[in-house]
Amino acid sequence: MKAIVLKWGSFAAISGLIVFVLAKLFTDPTAQTVLDWTEGLLLVLLISLGIRQYRDKFANGLLPLARAFGLATLIIIIPTFTTVIANVVYDNYISSENQSFAAEYDRIIDINRDVLQQNEQKGSELSNQGQDSALHEIGRAIATRLDDPVTRFVASLLSAFLFGLLCALVAAAISYRTAKA
Repeated sequence: MKAIVLKWGSFAAISGLIVFVLAKLFTDPTAQTVLDWTEGLLLVLLISLGIRQYRDKFANGLLPLARAFGLATLIIIIPTFTTVIANVVYDNYISSENQSFAAEYDRIIDINRDVLQQNEQKGSELSNQGQDSALHEIGRAIATRLDDPVTRFVASLLSAFLFGLLCALVAAAISYRTAKA
């Protein structure tokens, strides 16, 4: 089982890195969405192939759903760490963009304030109810916390792992096989 996990996890990591590089080359949101879906489908395909190989070689063609999901979860560990490490390296050492969540949060709040002021000047009946200062402070604190490299790494790891678990569940559901009654 170890060899299958390493083999298909490595294939998934390599395909994930290729899609990651392609996503960084394209700035068009539509292209990035297509690449995100492509990455998910590739991950499901490679996990399914790994489960199928294990099922056919070691499990005599029968593999319960729970065991298939466990195998799929082991396979996704490799591409999860690979993608997150690539993302951290890109954000911290390659990208020239400012990746500050706090700065982006402040920019969005300023845009919202400008829109509200323009609407008030035009006589609009929109109120400032959604601009509660306590909520702004909470949002700013969260955004500032996300600027911490350790927090960013953990958040990226959790989101990538959850995405991988979803793909693993789909692949396990496709690939499991039990004895017919």
